Amino acid sequence: MQITTKTAIVFTIMVGAGMTLISCKKSSDQNGRINRQRVPVVNVLVVQPRPADEMADAVGTLLPAEEVELRPEVPGKIIELNFREGSLVRKGQLLVRLKDDDLEAQMRKTNLQLDMAEKDEFRKRKLLEIQGVSQEEYDAALHLVNTLRADLDLLKARLDQMRIYAPFDGKIGLRSVSPGAYVSPSTVIATLQQTNPMKLEFSVPERIAYGVASGKPLRFTVGDSKTVYSGTIYATEPGIDPSTRSLKARALVSNPEGKLMTGSFARINLLLEHFPEAFVIPAQALVPKLDGQMVYLIENGLCKSSDVDVTMRTDSSVVVTRGLKTGDSLIISGLLQVRVNAPVNVMPSGKTN
Repeated sequence: MQITTKTAIVFTIMVGAGMTLISCKKSSDQNGRINRQRVPVVNVLVVQPRPADEMADAVGTLLPAEEVELRPEVPGKIIELNFREGSLVRKGQLLVRLKDDDLEAQMRKTNLQLDMAEKDEFRKRKLLEIQGVSQEEYDAALHLVNTLRADLDLLKARLDQMRIYAPFDGKIGLRSVSPGAYVSPSTVIATLQQTNPMKLEFSVPERIAYGVASGKPLRFTVGDSKTVYSGTIYATEPGIDPSTRSLKARALVSNPEGKLMTGSFARINLLLEHFPEAFVIPAQALVPKLDGQMVYLIENGLCKSSDVDVTMRTDSSVVVTRGLKTGDSLIISGLLQVRVNAPVNVMPSGKTN
């Protein structure tokens, strides 16, 4: 009975030790699996420079390059309207003529008087050379010639006031008067516009005003049309409007076929800045911090952080100007699971986390 009891005790001890070893091995395996599961798996982007354009949207209004209301300088009766409504006219073309019979008669009379006075001045000049007349008589004749010439210039100026000429090439609008109507300087006879080229006027907020300058291109559409037109900025206001915190600018737009109309609403897309070599990264890779923004990188299998400066932002991407270099492995997913200086695993190519 003693041998049997000892044998049972030894067997019990051996079974217990074996179970303890099995339990320890299972615990070790479970801890290994847990540790492996705690290493985050992320997607990365190898940073490479590429060209990028910073664009901005704005709205504007199409304006004529030149515009003038045709008004008479003096009151009078219209005797000629030398244009058709909606027609193209040339610079210097006579458009409107007021009644000027009295001025024409005065000019003919003054011309006759001037002709006689010039002949008298010539005769007395010859006589003066041989002392046939006094200096005073000759001076009086010369004075009369100069006076009549001045009178004639005045009549010509008054006669020009009775006519309206086109100050530039353009398209004339609808007239508001008829031949025979009496008009005054307050009467708008018609409007003349130069529509090729045209001006596109728009404003941009202060935060992007730095990118609006003379010589920069832009594109725009008008109304519901899908046609894209182009133009070039030629001038801006000298400063920001303090009441709207915006900068007003104008662009020149070619309109040879006359499809664009003044007053039209335009949706504008303009180039603010071109980056020949930019680091463009997904917007979700940015991590905000108290004093700016940062990104996570992988270096030797460990997560590292890098502060960055961002200059251009869209809904899906940003341009980084500081904090990245060519070849950096940028973490673009799993940002909430990674920790600085902790190991990370990279998702195999073709898979996403």
